[in-house]
Amino acid sequence: IEIRGRVNSGWLHLDVVDNGPGVRPEDQHKIFEPFFTTKPKNQGTGLGLAICRDILSAMGGSMSYLRNDDDETVFRVELPLAASDQSRAAQV
Repeated sequence: IEIRGRVNSGWLHLDVVDNGPGVRPEDQHKIFEPFFTTKPKNQGTGLGLAICRDILSAMGGSMSYLRNDDDETVFRVELPLAASDQSRAAQV
């Protein structure tokens, strides 16, 4: 797992990357739905990604799934920076 981050135009962009098999194309539109899971019965609730997305949304951000050209699985998190965070990022 690799975490890549950058700050751009008042936003924090974080990519959580791995080289796993990714999400099947037929499931990609459902992965953020509550109770959707690809795990066997009684081995998962299907709430993890839905809860993460809802928390980020409540903070004014977002979470998305990407599959890039390098066959990496990427979950992208984007969050707005507070005014004080923006000034700190400009100093770096």
